[in-house]
Amino acid sequence: MDKETVKKILNDFIDSVDEIQDFSIANEVEEIDRSTLDGENIIRVPTGLTNIYITTFKELK
Repeated sequence: MDKETVKKILNDFIDSVDEIQDFSIANEVEEIDRSTLDGENIIRVPTGLTNIYITTFKELK
């Protein structure tokens, strides 16, 4: 899907609601556990995927 189509869909959606209650962007990471008996060693490597979460409210009429 091209970026302009996504922008239009998101703009139309946001314009259709009464309130944005929460918004967050989360980058996904892969966790590689290289811990040993000597200590914890967790490496986080970005996957390149990003999730956008929008919580909205629209009053029922």
